[in-house]
Amino acid sequence: MALNKMLVVACFLGCLIDVSRGGVVKIGKYTNPPVYNGTSSPIGNNTNPPVYNGTASPIGNNTNSPAYNGTASLIGSNTNPPVNNGTASLIGSNTNPPAYNGTASPIGNNTNPPVNNGTASPIGNNTNPPVYNGTASLIGNNTNPPVNNGTASLIGNNTNPPVNNGTASLIGNNTNPPVYNGTASPIGNNTNPPVNNGTASPIGNNTNPPVYNGTASPIGNNTSPPVNNGTASLIGNNTNPPVYNGTASPIGNNTSPPVNNGTASLIGNNTNPPVYNGTASPIGNNTS
Repeated sequence: MALNKMLVVACFLGCLIDVSRGGVVKIGKYTNPPVYNGTSSPIGNNTNPPVYNGTASPIGNNTNSPAYNGTASLIGSNTNPPVNNGTASLIGSNTNPPAYNGTASPIGNNTNPPVNNGTASPIGNNTNPPVYNGTASLIGNNTNPPVNNGTASLIGNNTNPPVNNGTASLIGNNTNPPVYNGTASPIGNNTNPPVNNGTASPIGNNTNPPVYNGTASPIGNNTSPPVNNGTASLIGNNTNPPVYNGTASPIGNNTSPPVNNGTASLIGNNTNPPVYNGTASPIGNNTS
């Protein structure tokens, strides 16, 4: 009995001496190899090899190899290899390889490879390759290749190739090839090839080839070839060939050939040949 008491006292004294020398006492669990840092590194799982950093790196999952950074990198999923940056890069999905930038780049989808820019570039869709510019370029659709300009170029449709200019060129329709000028040129229709001038030239119809002058020349109809003068020459009908003078010559009918004088010669009827004098000669009937 005295011998047993002596053994218990000796064991207790040995533990006190071990603790006083800075040793680590394992409480309740064994790890192989053991944990050597001041704070318990694995919480709820085993890691092989163990975690050697000061704060618990894996929370709720296994990593192989473990995370060695100061803050918990993995939240809710597995990454192989793990995330080594200071802030949790992965939120809600897996990326292979993981995202290494300071802000969460993928939100709600997977990108392969991941997005490496500071702000989340893809919102609601996948791009392959991803978007690398600072502002979200893609809104609501996929483009292949993606849009790389600072402002969202594509609104509501797909273009192949995409629009690369600073302002949204395409509004409501597709053009092939796309429009590259600074202002939206086609409004409500398609032109092939597209209109490249600064102001919207066709309004409400298609022209082939398109109109290249500064003001909208055809209003409500098609002309082949189009009108190239500064003011709208054709109002309400077609002429073949079109009218090239500064003022609208035919009003309400067709003339073949058209009227080439400065004032509208024909009012309300057809003449063959047309009237070439400055004032409207026939009113209400045909002359031949």
